[in-house]
Formats: sequence, structure tokens, C-alpha cells
Amino acid sequence: MNNTLVLLPSYKPDEKLLTLIDDLHAAGITHIMVVDDGGGEAFDQIFQAAEAKGCAVYRYATNRGKGYAMKYGMSKISEMDMDCHRVITADCDGQHSPKDICRVIETSKEYPDDLILGGRRFTGNVPLKSRFGNAFSRCAFYLMSGAKVYDTQTGLRAIPVSRLDILGVSEGDRYEYEMNVLSDCAEYGIHIREIPIETIYLDGNKSSHFKVLRDSFLIYKNPLKFIGVALSSVVIDLSLFALFSSIKALDVTLPESFQAIFSTKVLLPTVLARVVSAVYNFTMNKKVVFKYKGKTATTFGEYALLAVCVMITSALIVGFVDNVLPWATTFIKALVDLMLFVVNYVIQKRLIFRKGNK
Repeated sequence: MNNTLVLLPSYKPDEKLLTLIDDLHAAGITHIMVVDDGGGEAFDQIFQAAEAKGCAVYRYATNRGKGYAMKYGMSKISEMDMDCHRVITADCDGQHSPKDICRVIETSKEYPDDLILGGRRFTGNVPLKSRFGNAFSRCAFYLMSGAKVYDTQTGLRAIPVSRLDILGVSEGDRYEYEMNVLSDCAEYGIHIREIPIETIYLDGNKSSHFKVLRDSFLIYKNPLKFIGVALSSVVIDLSLFALFSSIKALDVTLPESFQAIFSTKVLLPTVLARVVSAVYNFTMNKKVVFKYKGKTATTFGEYALLAVCVMITSALIVGFVDNVLPWATTFIKALVDLMLFVVNYVIQKRLIFRKGNK
């Protein structure tokens, strides 16, 4: 395992860190890096002991978060006297057994270009918030990327050094970094391979430094921004639609064969309202949500094609339902556009603003 570096981000660790180091050495793992994520002087003894055991120890004074610690450690690999092929990240609190760490390493050797995950199956005595949180993350990640990952929050991973130019600089300094790594894999076409590992929670997971509100917000920040932009776009779209549909001059005349199927008063107002909201939506998604740096002209062309398809689909469905059901037209449009929102998001995320397109 001379080509493997085990990276242990550590914030206020206890003796479990030293036990893990001894177990890894016993398993034949010689290259171990420990990063002190600003735990303070009270933990000097632990890190000094880790260094005495032959680990490369890097420290900084202020707590920056797990993601920052991992990226900081990866940036220091060049200082290690080794030909590193893969970086194994693992938690320092005993949640990852040496046996499972070795299994992840062996799988990485077999698939050297893949991101390898040690995925927990959440069996046994698992805290409810952990079980629910991962189930939600699993569904959200599948919706965003189309990739199936059972344990999106696992800290046991094998990252190929050849992929550090992408995965070593993924956004986020705290727990959101781990989700962003998975997202970047999906967007850049890096295969994610998951193997099952033991689910270990010690003392009800009291050692976890995960802050539910803060870290959940950071993990889902981009989807929440997308939803915020989408909702504001809907408000603009519906407001303009309500305004335009009240203008009789915009009630275009269609052939009688079409009038029997579609309500003429919704077609032109839908087009005008959607053009304005689509320009706003594209600008905000490109600059604020996805921070996409690809060519604007090409991207806007793709986005415009999608917007036209969604607009036509919306107009046809709303027009048909408006002729069939005695509901308010604006209410019908709101329901239809809510359903189309999911399709619109998936296409934008996976195709139009895909980072691999840069």
C-alpha cells in the first residue's frame, strides 16, 4: 500500500484517532496524514502522539470545517515523499473500521480512475436523524445528478490523485464538500463505485460535529438557490400572464378546429410572459446558481430551446385543461408549471449547465 495515502481530517479528536492509526499501521498502511482542523491547544498531546507514530501532521489555528481540512491535506501531498496514486479519506472517530478502509483501498486498486465510496447500509441501532437525513440526501442527489448513491454522506472514500484537479477543489469547506464531490463526479463523468461497509455509531453519534441547520443548508445551498430563482421566475411569469391574459387584444384568433380544443386566450399571454421570465431565469441560473463559465451564446441557445419546448408544452396542456375543466386559468397554469419544473431542473442541471461542458 505504498502508493496510498490515508487522510484523516480531525477536529477535537480523542484517543480513537491514535487507536485507528495503530490499526492502520498493523494493516500495512504506512502513509498517514492527519490534519488538525483548528481544535485548539487542548488537543496538542493527541497530535503530537500522532506525529510520534510517524504520521504527517498539518495544523492551522482556526476551525475551517471538514471539507477545508480534506482539501488542505490534499494540497500538501506534494510534500510527502511518496508516489501517491490515491487518497483515502476516513473519519477519525472510529466510525470506519480498518478492515473497511482496506477494502476501499483494494477496490480503488482494481478501479483506479473511479471514486470509491464505502457506503453504510444503516442497519441496526442507527440514530433516526442519520437514517432520515441520508434517505433524503439519497433522493435529492439522484434527482440532481441521475446517479444512484446509497450513502451520500460517507466520509470513507478513495479519490484518485489523477482526479484531484477536479475533486480536490470542489466547492465547500464543511460537510457540503462531500456532496459537491459527488455532484462534480456526475457532471465531469467520473464513475462513482460504492461498496457496502459496516455501519458504526458510537454513543449515539455524539462525536459528530455536524450542525443540522447550518450544514444542511450548506449541503443543499445550490438546489435551494435554484428553487429560489425558480419561484421568483414563477412569480414574474404568473404575474405577467395574469396581466396579459386580461388584455383582449392578446386573445389571438385560431382556426375553428383548434378553438374546439384549445383556449385561445392563453397562447399569446403564455408566450410573452415566458419570454421575460426565461431571460431572467437563465441569467440568474448561470451567474448565481450554477456559476457556469461556459460560452454564453451556446448555452443560451440550448436554454432557449429548452424554454421553448417547456413553454409550448405548458401552453398546450394549459389550453387543453382550460377547455375541459371549469378552473381558473391561472390556477391551472400554476399546477402544470409545477410539474414541468422537475423536468426543467433535471435537464438544466445535467445537460445545459453541466460543468463538464466548460
